[in-house]
Formats: sequence, structure tokens, C-alpha cells
Amino acid sequence: KEDWSLILDQAKCVTYSKDEPIVNQFENYRKIFQLVRGRCRVEIKSSTNNVRILAHILTGDAIFGEISFLEDSPASASVLADSNDTMVYVVQGYYLDVLFGEYPGLSGRFYRYLALLLSNRLKDREDMECEFRETTKHSRRHSYLANPTSY
Repeated sequence: KEDWSLILDQAKCVTYSKDEPIVNQFENYRKIFQLVRGRCRVEIKSSTNNVRILAHILTGDAIFGEISFLEDSPASASVLADSNDTMVYVVQGYYLDVLFGEYPGLSGRFYRYLALLLSNRLKDREDMECEFRETTKHSRRHSYLANPTSY
């Protein structure tokens, strides 16, 4: 808690309107974003300009942008405000570098936090995929029972 307060001390608080982009796919950001208020949605645009919603970020204090921050690479998806008055803290990477120099233990705790965050997201995604497979398998069994000609 204390570490995060230190990190957010110099963060910029930005308010977005519904459908306003916070992160644009393919653009470079060396920033971490924290949702304070409102909702966001994560979208990915294909090479044929089809847009697919990957996720909704509904939880206050949710972090995003961490993968492109860690990889120092362009954003793999766009994040847009999904409600009016969506408020986000924006933490600049250079500020984190300064903090890590001043507080040597902070960098280890910060990167451990990001590792745990990503691990939990992977586990959640795996759980959702397992549930989807089970639901699909269950639905197929019932459709066979309801329609004997599909054997």
C-alpha cells in the first residue's frame, strides 16, 4: 500500500469520455495505467479493420498497459473508456526509474507485483477457457439428445 502511494504520488490523473482512447493499439507507451473510476474496454483491430472486444475492465484500481511497459513494445490492443468520466492514473516509466534508484527495494516489489498480476490473469483466462469447453461439450451432448438425427 505504501509503495503504491509512492508510485502514484507523481502520477497524472486523467479523465476520459466514453469511447475516448486511453491506449492505442500499435503505439509505444512506457507507462502503467490504473483505473480509478469508471469502466474501460480492451479492443483489438485486425489487419482487415475488424474490431473485437477482448475484455471489459470494470474494477477500480485495475492495472493495464503492463505488458507493453515490461516489453518496451507497442501496445497489442487499444483500451477505451467505456463510460463517461472514466478516471485513470498514468504512471510514467521514467518516474519509476527515478523511484527505483532512490528506493532500491521498490523495484523488486514492483516487478513481483506485476508478475503476480500477470500470473493471476493467465489463471483466470485458463479457468474461463476450461469453463467454455465444458459448457460447449455439455451443450453438444444436449443437442444430440434433443435432435437424434445429428448422430
